[in-house]
Amino acid sequence: MSPARGGAGRRILLLMDTLGGFSAPAATALRKHLDAAKGGYEVTEVDFLEDFLPGVAVLARLAYTQDADFSPSSSSDLECALSRSPGNAVLGALSASGVSALQRFTKSGAFDLVVATSEIGAAAAAEIATDSRPPVAAVMTAFSAGSAWIHPKCDLYFVATKEVREDLVMAGVPYSRVVVSGVPSGVPEHSDPRGVLRMRAGLAERFTVVLGRAGYSQADVKGIAAALVGRGIQVVVERGQDSRADRQVGVLAATSHLLSVVDSGLNGSAALLGDVVMGRAGSALLLEAVCAGVPSVIYTPVARQETANVDFLLNAGASLLARDGEDAVEKARFLSNHPDRLNQMRVSARAVGTNNAARLVVDRLAATIR
Repeated sequence: MSPARGGAGRRILLLMDTLGGFSAPAATALRKHLDAAKGGYEVTEVDFLEDFLPGVAVLARLAYTQDADFSPSSSSDLECALSRSPGNAVLGALSASGVSALQRFTKSGAFDLVVATSEIGAAAAAEIATDSRPPVAAVMTAFSAGSAWIHPKCDLYFVATKEVREDLVMAGVPYSRVVVSGVPSGVPEHSDPRGVLRMRAGLAERFTVVLGRAGYSQADVKGIAAALVGRGIQVVVERGQDSRADRQVGVLAATSHLLSVVDSGLNGSAALLGDVVMGRAGSALLLEAVCAGVPSVIYTPVARQETANVDFLLNAGASLLARDGEDAVEKARFLSNHPDRLNQMRVSARAVGTNNAARLVVDRLAATIR
């Protein structure tokens, strides 16, 4: 990757998407580190699909809810990808307007670097002619290459594991362009011991499940929380943006000393409070669990776009997959009674996740555009 204009106030375009997966939480972690980095960066964060392909964003969200394919799968440029998938709505929209709109935006902002946690955003930025765009760095926010669109003109890739690097190299990406960094998350690099964090949050020192709310109905959260408490398991639920749901969970918490509601982002991540995290595939909480070395129970349904990621975590031994809420509760109870199995999952989670990925990525980017 060739260096760009240096000096204080170097401008970075951060492309993410809020569709699903780990794109948004990874972008948040990177933004935090970029804002705090020495030397100064001006970061412009953009939701690529919502801002440049709003029509596709609607279709993509519909595809998620109906478990349908929407993301292109290719190791080529846009022209070749279109020839292989002529009916793909994402590729068609990129060809018709997406790339040109992004090119105008990058020119108007005089950016020194494009960093993308959105696979489509990264490929679209790389599609712009090299002499008309800044360097492009893709931060692949998955523990498996899956169906990611790998663009030959992307300047640098940051990936979760050595297996993903091998997949990219096999797809034709030069080895020198791939950095194994881990997936950026909200987990702090340094935190107090779990016992101290629990005491600070008013929790007892006992087996604890942190229950995520993203993607679940109020009934799901209440039902699972009540079932866990009924089995003598301490439960932590993150406070969300839905005041009605918070009140309903709060009513349940008022009846049991085993259920607590904590503020999101407590000490960097609520995942640090748990022996087990129970979360939706693609949620920020699940990513934080893996990066914090906390075993997880993934509660279905799993969108087709998240299957490769879930398969990797299951095969690695970091997660268990539950077929429904009742099964999720039983898996948590099993782990509470089998500390050896729980410890095996902790070791496996630590082997595939890291809590310093955001710093590693930002440090390498700083060296790139110095």
